[in-house]
Amino acid sequence: MSQARTGGDEKGKLLVLAFVGLLLMAIAAFVALLTLEGGPVGNAFVPSGTTPENLPEPESAGAQVLVRHCRGCHNLPSPTLHTAETWPQVVERMKLQMRSQFMARHPIPSPTDEQVLLDYLRRHAKRP
Repeated sequence: MSQARTGGDEKGKLLVLAFVGLLLMAIAAFVALLTLEGGPVGNAFVPSGTTPENLPEPESAGAQVLVRHCRGCHNLPSPTLHTAETWPQVVERMKLQMRSQFMARHPIPSPTDEQVLLDYLRRHAKRP
């Protein structure tokens, strides 16, 4: 009976070691993805961006809100990156990211700034 129990203990230890190894590999892969070129924070999932002077109406309030709230965490997105219909969902997703611990270093736009931003993004959005 002690032999069967020892075999079970060994299998359990191997399973724990395999799990820990897989977990460490997943963490290493995630860190590697974050360090790829792609933006100020090195996020490989963020598309390449534009510059403030290349935005439509660069002196407008909407462009200024975009620069102030968006490029702190990733490349400055062009308004033509999404359609007018999809920008509200993108902005909502970014607000969720900003509330998370990882992105909490930048303030969430006020309701007024958010409306100015959405109006700007919709006005200059990609045409369907």
